[in-house]
Amino acid sequence: MFELGKIAVAVASGIVIGIGLLVYFVIPSFGFPGDLSRIIKLDDRLALADESTQRMLIVTNSVGVEGIDGSVVQAQLADGYSIENHSSNGLDLISARIYIGRMIESDPEYIIWVLRPELMGRISPINTEVASAMRRAGFHTDNPWINGPEIAGIGPELRDQFAVSDTANLISMRTIPLRHLNEQVRMKTRRGILPAKPMELSAPYQMDLMLSEDKLDRHILDVSSMLADRTSEGNRDGLAFIEQTVEQITAAGVTPILVIAPTHPGGAEAIGPAEDELVAAIAEISARNNIAVIDLKRTLSADLFSDAIHPSRDGANLLSTLLGEQLNQTVEAQKADSDKAEP
Repeated sequence: MFELGKIAVAVASGIVIGIGLLVYFVIPSFGFPGDLSRIIKLDDRLALADESTQRMLIVTNSVGVEGIDGSVVQAQLADGYSIENHSSNGLDLISARIYIGRMIESDPEYIIWVLRPELMGRISPINTEVASAMRRAGFHTDNPWINGPEIAGIGPELRDQFAVSDTANLISMRTIPLRHLNEQVRMKTRRGILPAKPMELSAPYQMDLMLSEDKLDRHILDVSSMLADRTSEGNRDGLAFIEQTVEQITAAGVTPILVIAPTHPGGAEAIGPAEDELVAAIAEISARNNIAVIDLKRTLSADLFSDAIHPSRDGANLLSTLLGEQLNQTVEAQKADSDKAEP
């Protein structure tokens, strides 16, 4: 019995020491993979803002990381406006809402939110490591977007996730070394992929490859299957969530502009109907809330995509140009309407 007790103590001590080494030495020495580092560095990027301009902050997931070059968008805008591309891989509805709340604290004039069809369906729980990265960045402190009224996906469970200690939060990120390894393997096996740039405000671009034939067909099938799963049984919880977020942006004195992202034309049969439904639903949200929508869903030809949803470099250049032109027209029209409304 005494021997068993000694073994148990030794095992427990080993676990404690292992966790301590992981949390205080291994994770800090590894740092954080590009996608999480980009989330953690949001405040640092916001601190680079040009306060002398009317700031337009772009937020979305990998579509904005791979497909939007802020410098190209900027070139299409009239003087006095500035573009900041804060898109980060892994942002779903819940994490995007929290992210937007943090962005609004920097007092921008516009939030440009780029949407894809799957976001209108079932609201997925926030990724554990994305939540941990946000917790590490301090997004949880005095954030009304987390601590405000309970809505789908943002309630006690999420608040508990943000309320843990710094040590517990690091422990929850214990798979960071594996994420690093996965990122390195991904870059070696899929040439043309680079780490996302944590401090990049224009083009955090990390993909320079082209899927074709069977690989492209499989990726389109994967995307359409994911879309079907998220929107099964008529689930449209995401639409209500998007509208609530728009209302919260507007209430903060910031102008939201929603953008519909393009997808590969080869997926028109499988993805097209959902795209059309998203456009129609967002148009209704736009009418109820008097906000602008930019529809870019079918603006890129097949040769301008790297895969089913991400533009190639040439595609990103064209998409960014079109986005900049549409933004310029939108803000100028809003300005004209505002001038007319003044006595």
